[in-house]
Order: sequence, then structure tokens, then C-alpha cells
Amino acid sequence: MKKAQVTAGSDTWNLSNPLTIGSSTHGRLEVKGGATVKATDTVDVGVSSTGELLVDGAGSSFITEDLLSIGTAPDTSSPKGKGLVEVTNGGSLTANRMYINESGAGSTV
Repeated sequence: MKKAQVTAGSDTWNLSNPLTIGSSTHGRLEVKGGATVKATDTVDVGVSSTGELLVDGAGSSFITEDLLSIGTAPDTSSPKGKGLVEVTNGGSLTANRMYINESGAGSTV
């Protein structure tokens, strides 16, 4: 599994390119401790593999100005992905558009 954490109250990770969490291998992104991740492009969680997004703690936030896609496959011949999104303990998630289980196995908690 590949894992990345964004922590610390004043940290913001700004992304201008698409972000995929869990494509060819299990991936996990954790946003904790008041940190923020802000994406201006598409974010995919679980594409043909398992992807996890955790937003935990007061002030922690994940924002995408575009599409958040959870549990998908890039095409009908590819394996279906499994996506898990958890927002806990006062964290927040904002997306302009959201697809859940478009062609895979997505879930939200």
C-alpha cells in the first residue's frame, strides 16, 4: 500500500493536476490535524484498485473544485475499483460534483 499524510494546522496542499488515490495498487491519503488539500481538477478514489481518503479532525478539509469519483473503472474492460471516503471528528469534504460507484464499488462513511 502507498500512503501519504497531510498534517499540521496551517498546511495546505494545492493540486492543479488530476489526483488518483489507488490506481494500480492500494493507495491511501490522510488529511489530519487541521490540514487542507485543495484540488482544482478531478480526484479519483479507487480506480481499478483500492483507494482510501480519510479527512479527520476539526479544521481538516479536502476540497475539489471539479469531480470527486469514488470506486470506478477507467473503461468497461478494466477491473472495478473500490473507493472508501471517511470524514470524521469534524473534518469536511467539498466537491463540485461527485460520482459514487460509477462502475466500481464505492462507499462513503
